[in-house]
Amino acid sequence: MNQYDYTYAVARIKANELSLLGENDIEQLISGGDYDFSLRKLMESGFGEINAGEDYSAMLKRYAKKTWDFLNEVMPYDNDLDFLIVKNDMHALKAALKSIVAQQDQSENYIFPTINSVEEIKDLVAKRKFDDLPEYMVQVAKQAYGVLTETGNGQVADAIIDKATLDIILTKAKETKVKLCRDVAEVFCATANIKNLYRCILTNKSEEYMRLSVSECDTLSKEDMIQAALGGKEAFLNALLETPYEDAKKYLETSFSSFEKWCDDLIMQQVKPEKANYFGMGPLIAYYIAKETELKTIRIILAAKKNDLSADVIRERVRSLYV
Repeated sequence: MNQYDYTYAVARIKANELSLLGENDIEQLISGGDYDFSLRKLMESGFGEINAGEDYSAMLKRYAKKTWDFLNEVMPYDNDLDFLIVKNDMHALKAALKSIVAQQDQSENYIFPTINSVEEIKDLVAKRKFDDLPEYMVQVAKQAYGVLTETGNGQVADAIIDKATLDIILTKAKETKVKLCRDVAEVFCATANIKNLYRCILTNKSEEYMRLSVSECDTLSKEDMIQAALGGKEAFLNALLETPYEDAKKYLETSFSSFEKWCDDLIMQQVKPEKANYFGMGPLIAYYIAKETELKTIRIILAAKKNDLSADVIRERVRSLYV
């Protein structure tokens, strides 16, 4: 592939960027009124309608599908954004495994878009046909299923799948041979490792559990971070000051929600320069992340409005946008 393969796709992306929500739009949603007001504004802005008996989640899921259908229409190569959405496939695997062990339907927990059919993943897992799953799922599915059936330890099974997810994201990003893909995947995985280890500290997890939870990445030493985490909360936070993610310390000390916002904003900083780029797959990556962030921000606002949180609290939680 070369950058000119994306000429048509980028032209379509740039036209659609005009409909992205900006800071003024978000401020209107936050300060303009109650939950019903915000919902009406979104429907007027093209986010769809809510059917009887539904809440905003159903509307946003349909909008996410519409976004993905558009990207599939313009992308010159089918696997361009696999590294960004493979986490949803792995989440589907996790939900499917839990559904057969707990004998509970997990359908409402699936996240879209996915590379593979969620129904096919559910069916193969239900029939224990793990070898017929996508190659990157086979071993982790068997390992997690073994843990769930032999020990019933859902947390360990989750840790196994979560780590494998990070490994797969990095692998798929590197396969593209596109620097932006590698950079976005690296930050996503490094900050996920920080989050996983911090949770391990707060919940007194063992070294063995930490090793199950953390992936290898280029900008953050797995071994150094685990050793720091074993020294406790302060040792871990101080160790972050010696990494490219030193700001993580102050955000974790503020609140977990502040840290998660910072993680999302870091990735947005990486893709914002693509606004001035008209070649290659960079603008497609940026557009997908922009839409994903937009939807995440809308969910935060609507959930907060439903729970009567103040405008100031909502502003603290909303993500940086692309436009």
